[in-house]
Amino acid sequence: MENPPKPCPGAMPGQGFGQEPVEGALGQGLGRTPGKGPAMGEDMLYRGAVRAWAEGLGRRAAGMGPAKARELILGEVLENPAVASEEEAVWAAMVALEVALKDR
Repeated sequence: MENPPKPCPGAMPGQGFGQEPVEGALGQGLGRTPGKGPAMGEDMLYRGAVRAWAEGLGRRAAGMGPAKARELILGEVLENPAVASEEEAVWAAMVALEVALKDR
């Protein structure tokens, strides 16, 4: 093959080439292709999976002090490959904090 396909701009390692679905944790293989937005139902399913993960993270942080909870939430959100953008990272962290602070 003379000209192998190149990764899409902004693609992370392992995200695939061209129009291949992105495979990964928490539903990234659900039609999320680099450069293309997912279908509405797929996007809702993906956000539901990230919300469930963030709520679980918030429950883990609930019994910790503020500094430890913040460290756990930010570390986990920033390391999760399913959180694909800064906007999603902020949203996931807010969901986790909401759950962690619910009963305080």
